[in-house]
Amino acid sequence: MYNEYFGFTSKPFTNTPDPDLFYCSESHEKALEAITYGIQQRSGFISLIADVGSGKTTLCRVLINKLTNTNTSLILNPFLTPYELLCSILEDFGIDVPKNANKSAIYKILSKFLINNYKKNQNVVIIIDEAQNLSFDSLEMLRQISNIELENDKLVQILLVGQPELETRLRQKNLRQLNQRIAVKVTLEHLNKSETENYINFRITESLKYKKYIFTRSAINAIYKYTRGNPREINHIADKALLLAAADKKKHVNKKIVKTAYKDYKFVGSQRVRFKKSFLYVSILFALLIAAAFIYKNSNLPAFSSEKSVKRNNKQVEIPKSTNSSQQRIITEKSVKKNEVGSKTTEIEKSKRCVRLKVNLNFRNKPSLNSEIIKVLSEGSIYVINDIEDKWISISEGNRNGWLVNKKSFIEIKKCGDS
Repeated sequence: MYNEYFGFTSKPFTNTPDPDLFYCSESHEKALEAITYGIQQRSGFISLIADVGSGKTTLCRVLINKLTNTNTSLILNPFLTPYELLCSILEDFGIDVPKNANKSAIYKILSKFLINNYKKNQNVVIIIDEAQNLSFDSLEMLRQISNIELENDKLVQILLVGQPELETRLRQKNLRQLNQRIAVKVTLEHLNKSETENYINFRITESLKYKKYIFTRSAINAIYKYTRGNPREINHIADKALLLAAADKKKHVNKKIVKTAYKDYKFVGSQRVRFKKSFLYVSILFALLIAAAFIYKNSNLPAFSSEKSVKRNNKQVEIPKSTNSSQQRIITEKSVKKNEVGSKTTEIEKSKRCVRLKVNLNFRNKPSLNSEIIKVLSEGSIYVINDIEDKWISISEGNRNGWLVNKKSFIEIKKCGDS
């Protein structure tokens, strides 16, 4: 570790959202002012759009510390059903959610909380990080929460924080009602060249507790060239450069060290990409081999030319010339029996029950809202039902068995053969 070598009390270039290491660039300052103004004016919906690694989450932490006379809920996990999101918001406000309470009951509890805060002249803010990953139903639920208002005032302010994909989603026709309600729209920009230099020196000063210039001007210019002012990438390269400098017993980081650090950072990233591509190619090749083996195994290629045939599922089964009449009868009987078995199998398949997802839905490890989320299943997907237990449905996704919430608003149960 280079902390002891340079005398740092803490690592200066961590990528954790630490408000103490927050560098307020011109873009960050404008964003904070605009969002704070929107909250104080009770504007309702506010959006903050920024690229990956631009410091959105850190800015949210700073905002929370800055707000006064305000109750805040910060949701970091957007992969929640509307019900789970509603529960998480209440729990973040310190409100106990009654067991087995339905959505309507929880909505009433939240309404009462908002009204009580308004009477005390306190504001309420809900911040959703990575909001581009919210399902349509969760976004609709947030719009319904914003409907809890008075004739002349909004009782809750909702800040949607996300990547540029969020802006694209909000422009979709089915979200136009929500998009029209966003009163304040803020975009966070990358650092410019001068701000990149100030950012690096600021972080070093905060970690040393005194001012010292470790990176040369040419080194900082190189970092800006490689990162274009993206704070997360600056942190990666600067952290690696300090490690290389300490290993070489250098007291300053020069352009050469930064170049080596960048090459290592770029190499690690490209290795990940190459691994993913290789894995994809191997998977495709493996799938093709299985498909070829299946086709070969199930092909009915005749060994000789034929004169007579027996119909089997609308296909002609060729019978060699050398086959006598008794052999033909045996083959025909076998074909009929096989057709009967196939027909019964089809009826059994049709009698199975399937579930179709009306929304994006969490696929959980156990039948509990507190259970681990294996993945989020897409709206419109259909799965065969393994079992139904009270409010939960067991299905298989790939090679994993798991559970879905059994609610009519989320799912539709039908026979597997039905359209």
